[in-house]
Amino acid sequence: METGTQSSTGSSTGSSRESRLQVRDLRAIVAVAEHASFARAADALWISRASMSEQVKRVEQVLGVRLFERTTRSVRPTPAGRIFVDHAVRVLAELDGLTDAVRAAGELTRGRIRLGLPAGVVNQRFWHALSSFHRDHPAVELVFTETSVDDLVRAVAARELDLSVTAWPAGAPPTQVSVAELETEPTCIAVAGDHPWATGATLPSADLATEPLVAFSPGFVLRTIAEDLCRRAGGEPTVALQTSTDETVAGLVRAQVGYAVTTHAHARDAGLTAVACEVEPLDRVNGLAWARHRALDPVTTRLRDRLLAGFGHDHP
Repeated sequence: METGTQSSTGSSTGSSRESRLQVRDLRAIVAVAEHASFARAADALWISRASMSEQVKRVEQVLGVRLFERTTRSVRPTPAGRIFVDHAVRVLAELDGLTDAVRAAGELTRGRIRLGLPAGVVNQRFWHALSSFHRDHPAVELVFTETSVDDLVRAVAARELDLSVTAWPAGAPPTQVSVAELETEPTCIAVAGDHPWATGATLPSADLATEPLVAFSPGFVLRTIAEDLCRRAGGEPTVALQTSTDETVAGLVRAQVGYAVTTHAHARDAGLTAVACEVEPLDRVNGLAWARHRALDPVTTRLRDRLLAGFGHDHP
C-alpha cells in the first residue's frame, strides 16, 4: 500500500509537468500559423524541422485537440487552432510588454549623468533633493562640473552636459536650452552694517554711480543683474573688484570696498545690510537646463523630475 501510494503520486507529478505549456510552445504554434508551413516556421525560429514537428505534436497531445490541418500543399489552423493562436498572440504581446517594462525600470537604477552646478546658486534644498535621488539610485554615477552659468548653458547646448542647474534674471530665461524653474530669489543692494547707506532710507538711484561695485565675475547671473540695475539707474558700474565666490564678495563688502548686488538670503547670512533703492534689481530665477530638441534618457529624466519635486514642482 505504501509503495503504491508513492508510485501514484510520482506518476501524477510527472504528468503535471508534461502537461505544462511553455513560452516556446506558444511561439512555435504562432510561427506555424503565420508561415503556413512547418519548414518556414522552423527556419524563422532557428530550430530543426524535426524539432518543430515534435513540438507542435506535443502541444496537441497536451491539449487533446488538433491545432492544424496538414496537407501535402499547406498547413492551416483548425477552429481550435485559431482560438489557440489568438490567445497565444495576446499572451506573447503581454510578455514582451512585461519584459520591456522591467528593462526600462532597470535602466533607472544605473547610468551616468553629467550635471552642471553653477557657483553661488545651489542651496541646501537642492542638496536634499540630490541626496534623496542618490539614496534611491546608488549605482547612478553623478559627474559634476562647477563653473559660471554662462559656461554651463553653453555646455548643455553643446550636449557636453546632460543636465545643469542654471539661473537667469527674472523675465529673461536662456533661449538656447530647455529650462524649468525651481525657485525665484529676491535680490538686493547689500552694504556693510556701518556703511553710510545703511540708514534705512531709500537710496536715490543716482548714488549708485558714487560707490564702487564689488561684482561677481562675468558669466554669473548676479553680475548681469548688477549691470542691468546700474544701466536702469542711468550709468555704468565702477567695478572695484570681481570674484566668483559669495564669501569673497561678502568679505570685501564688510571691509567697505564697495556695495554688492546679491540675494537677500546671502546678504542676511553674511551679516550685510540690504538697502532699498529707487531702482530695484531684478530677481534671480534658479532652474534646470537641458538640451533642446533632445529627449532625456530615463535616468536623467528621473533626476530632473526628482529635483523639480524637491522644490514643489511637477515635471514639465
